[in-house]
Amino acid sequence: MTKGYLSHVGRNLFRRKLNLSRPWKVADLELIPESEEERIHIVHDGSKPLACPCYDHRHRRWRHLDSHGYQSYLVCDVPRVSCPEHGVVTVAVPWADRSGRYTAAFEAMVLAWLRATSVLAVSRQLGLGWKAIDGIKARAVSRGLFRREDYKPVHVCVDETSFRKRHDDVTVVSDVTTGTVQFVGGGRRKGTRDEWSKGLSQE
Repeated sequence: MTKGYLSHVGRNLFRRKLNLSRPWKVADLELIPESEEERIHIVHDGSKPLACPCYDHRHRRWRHLDSHGYQSYLVCDVPRVSCPEHGVVTVAVPWADRSGRYTAAFEAMVLAWLRATSVLAVSRQLGLGWKAIDGIKARAVSRGLFRREDYKPVHVCVDETSFRKRHDDVTVVSDVTTGTVQFVGGGRRKGTRDEWSKGLSQE
């Protein structure tokens, strides 16, 4: 194990690579040759006050982009605050979703790989389980839906299809003009299409 040799210049270099700003800063780098891991230690330095009183700290780690043959992880004791309205809440970090186990940069890389190859190939190359990959895809879809403008498409395409050796049926509604998916529902029944149109009428 090698730890504690990062200079001020080295910490600033990692801070820039991770696009960190106050109150987050790189404190140290830990190399573990026996497990081929690199751990980048990040701290909340208290230079900006928390929105609510600090309750405690929760030790977290996130897989990051591999570096020089090592699996890279960000590790941090993330503050939790005691909020009068919401109770005990973990402070959001800028490099990952609140409940995620992977950095945003790592998830972006996985999504890019998925556009070029199969889930099996990504799983083998990065040592990820299929459940982990499904979670990364689901979070990407959620972010896309959150950013999507609310509007009513003029022309739609309804595709009724199946997957998993034709055991699971789905109905996909797409906007013909933009090519974006507007709705995915289970089954190929009229009730599934009605579910989409009902939601549209409530907007």
